[in-house]
Amino acid sequence: MKRIGARLAPWGGLLVFSFPAAAGAHSIRVYSEFQRIDPFGEVVAADRPPHPGIKPREILSPAVARNAFASFRIAVTLQEGGSYTLHVGQNPENMFRATVYKERFVKSAAAWVPHGLEAVALPYTGTLPEPSGIIPAQTTATFWLDIWIPFDAPAGRMKLEPQVFAEGHWATYPMEVRVTAAVVPALPVSHTPAAPTRDPSDASARAALQGYLCGETAGRISPGAYTVSGLIRRNALQDASLAQLLETRLSKEEVRRLLLAVTGENWCASGADPKRVSRR
Repeated sequence: MKRIGARLAPWGGLLVFSFPAAAGAHSIRVYSEFQRIDPFGEVVAADRPPHPGIKPREILSPAVARNAFASFRIAVTLQEGGSYTLHVGQNPENMFRATVYKERFVKSAAAWVPHGLEAVALPYTGTLPEPSGIIPAQTTATFWLDIWIPFDAPAGRMKLEPQVFAEGHWATYPMEVRVTAAVVPALPVSHTPAAPTRDPSDASARAALQGYLCGETAGRISPGAYTVSGLIRRNALQDASLAQLLETRLSKEEVRRLLLAVTGENWCASGADPKRVSRR
């Protein structure tokens, strides 16, 4: 349940984000999957904390399950523009299968929001503003970091360090990933849809969790095109699958009670909206 508890924190109203790893004209930052960053280095309005008093916490030692993906967002900011090179270091080497996607921005109302994903090879070199010139005065490029933790990975602490080279020196965001003993079984069946771009980024995860808690299942999902909301849904289905595994030791009602206690909401109430639950 460590993985589920950690991932439910943002759904309960605490949206996780972090600060620049190095001060100066360029920086690299790591965010939770639930916080989209715009081309100017700011959190997209729909993903900001609902209350100004909510305190951020840095993503330094995330817990992950085995036989599963874990995802993070990387933001590279160059205030003065120029070229940069992104890399992701691991220690031990190749403990995780790391895939990096460059996020593609789409216009949503008056704002630019990351939505599409394009796989890139590491090290990746780019420039800001981007050569297309579609987004004037762009200072930030954003990336989706997907790490796959094998089922036989040893439990313990592993180093994962997103790094950016610009202006003649490196900026590093050090992370210590905690691999737990939990092994995620096959994904459950679900037809929960990925959320529209205008919705908060955790809406896809809320819908998937609501499907598990309230017994709404259908045919198995198809992979489809990779989008930000689609991968958030995939990760939430992993959590639901892990919860189903706990039903072999606890009753489903007990697992459901524990999850409802974490979120503090009645997800199965008549008319409950997965986009709005716990977003007071």
